[in-house]
Amino acid sequence: VEDETLDEQVPHMMLQTLVENAIKHGISRSIDLGTISISASEIDNTLILKVSNTGTLDETRLQEGFGLTSSANRLQLLFGPRAKFTIVQSSPNWVEAQIQIQKEINVQ
Repeated sequence: VEDETLDEQVPHMMLQTLVENAIKHGISRSIDLGTISISASEIDNTLILKVSNTGTLDETRLQEGFGLTSSANRLQLLFGPRAKFTIVQSSPNWVEAQIQIQKEINVQ
């Protein structure tokens, strides 16, 4: 987690939901031990939160789950077009859920 992101406001329980999803649909399905990685960074005035886990993405289950749909809807309600939520197979053995929240620019 980059130092400049430590004071950023994140919707309550948002990261917990993504970590729970990574455990339930990711590493718990693996025979081997799994890994979860959480990161926060800021690029071009945008907060980027990532929860990655070992495993493969089952796109048929994306529409079934309440947690991810609820998280995406909450982001849109709170931040509108300034927020983006994605979940992708980032490499053959890793799935990545990413939240991007563009900061408001105060013009004086």
